[in-house]
Amino acid sequence: MRAIGEIDGAEQRIASLVDPDRGTVALGFLHSYGTWLVPDLLAGYRRIAPATNFELRGAAADAVVDDVHQGRLDLGLTSPRPAGDDLRWTPLQDEPLCLLVPSGHRLARRRSVKAAELSEEEFVALQPVFGLRQVTDRLCTAAGFRPRITMECTELSTLRALVAAGLGIALVPAKGSPSGPGDQAVAVPLKDPEARRTIGLVAPAEGPRAAAVVRFYDYVCSTAHAYHA
Repeated sequence: MRAIGEIDGAEQRIASLVDPDRGTVALGFLHSYGTWLVPDLLAGYRRIAPATNFELRGAAADAVVDDVHQGRLDLGLTSPRPAGDDLRWTPLQDEPLCLLVPSGHRLARRRSVKAAELSEEEFVALQPVFGLRQVTDRLCTAAGFRPRITMECTELSTLRALVAAGLGIALVPAKGSPSGPGDQAVAVPLKDPEARRTIGLVAPAEGPRAAAVVRFYDYVCSTAHAYHA
């Protein structure tokens, strides 16, 4: 009976390699993408391939890239673009960043602000392994200063809560940032053209192999045209 079970299991694995409607896709992504981008992509994809299964893993940018590189993930949604040429990278869309400040902050009523105006501020930020932190460091460097980071954390929700508590300012994705009356933190648009992060799809350099992964990869890449239209 065990031998029969092993044969059946092998047949299922072989079928998943050749059938684009079956199989499992191991997808990694930045935590912040788990609230909008990943659900949007999967909802659209399940309408055309409802039999495909997904293993979803939220992590820091460096971890997502390493897991794709090591074969622990089939694909990854991350930002910024990984260094080196040993992975395939497909940009999907640009996500604007904004400045998040406590509601009583001197910049809270501004319509917009430049990064260069923040050189004397205290920042709270994600740890350096996170893509948003890497983009923050690059934006501040381009503005001519190194940010004074007084607290580091691992979750975007914690970062926003620290700002709301008056413990510093932060650069965060504009999507989902507070903007209504009564919010303890206020999102202020940034004027800098570099105040954005490019969301991209990471795959092995040789491309995905399993049919289900190939089909999902092609679907996600095709959305780039819709995002940039």
